[in-house]
Amino acid sequence: MAGSNEHTLDRVRYDRWVLDLRTAQGPARTWLAEARPTRSVGTAYPEERNWFDIALGRCFDVLIHQDRVRAVDLLS
Repeated sequence: MAGSNEHTLDRVRYDRWVLDLRTAQGPARTWLAEARPTRSVGTAYPEERNWFDIALGRCFDVLIHQDRVRAVDLLS
């Protein structure tokens, strides 16, 4: 979704990366402080409502981003 946290984070040139949000500075800290639509997929997927307005810098200490993920296989 345009304007979402995911939309912007997917534009980083690396496919996988980690960012300590506690030490972010300058424009990054300002961007992280603003609430934007963020998709949340938990253990109860699909959920009726899975987009929430979240300010990443106020909600999390560390951000781990992976551009591509896949569903896990259930254990027997």
